[in-house]
Amino acid sequence: MLSATNLSRLPEVRWLLGLCFAGALSGCAVEYAEGDEGTLGQLNEPSLSNWIDLGGAVTDVAVSYLSDSTPDIWGIGLNGQVHSRTNTSDWILSAGKPSSVSALTGVAAGRRGSKTDVVATDTSGRIWTTTRTGTNTWGTWVTVGAVPGTAKDKPAVSTVTGSDRLDVWVRGLNDSLYHAWRFGSGAWSSWTNVGGPSGGMGGPPSAYTRSASPLIIDVAAHDKLGQVYVRTWNIDHWLDWSFAQASGGDPSVASTPSGLSLTFFLPQGFPSVVKINQMYYKPGSGWLLNDTFAPMPTGGVTGRMAAIFRNNINFDFYIIGNSQNLWRRTPK
Repeated sequence: MLSATNLSRLPEVRWLLGLCFAGALSGCAVEYAEGDEGTLGQLNEPSLSNWIDLGGAVTDVAVSYLSDSTPDIWGIGLNGQVHSRTNTSDWILSAGKPSSVSALTGVAAGRRGSKTDVVATDTSGRIWTTTRTGTNTWGTWVTVGAVPGTAKDKPAVSTVTGSDRLDVWVRGLNDSLYHAWRFGSGAWSSWTNVGGPSGGMGGPPSAYTRSASPLIIDVAAHDKLGQVYVRTWNIDHWLDWSFAQASGGDPSVASTPSGLSLTFFLPQGFPSVVKINQMYYKPGSGWLLNDTFAPMPTGGVTGRMAAIFRNNINFDFYIIGNSQNLWRRTPK
């Protein structure tokens, strides 16, 4: 059981969601809790760097923190194994894959203190995890959940460093959100059915820990019409699914090191540009929106993306190109 104060007892919460759209690609969003207008203003007109080709040949991508300001980038290679790199290093074979499976298809990752957990799905939908300690020392791959579950697509993770907690989120075969967790290297919980937006989920979830104490976790997913919804674990109970965005797609969520911001990436039909919609939620006013544009990377992109904040303002986002190379773009 998750545990945590009533949101009504917390200060006013503002979410800033910047949605990056491109072709069949996902967009980008940024959330601010108790955000100030000055911070919002800095993001309204971001100055974006050029696209940087990080190379490789990957079919899925995830990102976590190597340190508080350095991203760890994870990719499923064409051999079905987990590779990794940073913004400045080359791709290496890192977590690999379970010896009993032919290939992995989706990947997620999260950091708990000095440990990094990699969670992945295989070709049959089983969910696996392994943990890195130190520089590149990996534990054994194990299935997730007291009774291993099956997912339709890639998993999502959220972590709580203080309690050494790892949460895993997947879309089940019945299009509902399922959740399992453990503390440290202890036993996994059973899978819990968290439901889904009306009509069921239409793609994989994405999740982040907004607050470690009290515990508040937000999970985003789109329905079968492509509309994005968010459901929040609020201290000791679930809030209802809340409509967030009509543009649809598979959300990829990133939060700042201090837990103040989040970023969504959502597919949209803009073949030559990335459209960055910055949305934030203000109680009493609803969703407010600003946007800007950036050119697409050379050769176009697929729908697989990930994002991370290097500090409370600057974020990196990563896009798999049509040649299965990985592109990176960041505010200057």
